[in-house]
Amino acid sequence: RILLHFYHHRAPGKGSLSPATRRLEILTSGKRHFVRHKDIVHVEAEGSYTTLHLANGRRITMSKNLKRVEEMLNNEMFFRPHNSHLVHCIG
Repeated sequence: RILLHFYHHRAPGKGSLSPATRRLEILTSGKRHFVRHKDIVHVEAEGSYTTLHLANGRRITMSKNLKRVEEMLNNEMFFRPHNSHLVHCIG
């Protein structure tokens, strides 16, 4: 079972969240991964599986469809040029 949702890191005394502090929390096989939105280069879907391609070359595959992942991400930072891809547009 994989759980995917927003993880907001807020520094004490800060108001709103900047795009740099927005994160996804991904639980896979008992491991918890925190991925900042800005570290995602692109997202690729194949059927009901989605792979996050990160800036450091790492890939994380999860059993969520692309629509579900897209709902979790900041829409201002990502563009969907194709049914099976999301691309990070803002650095």
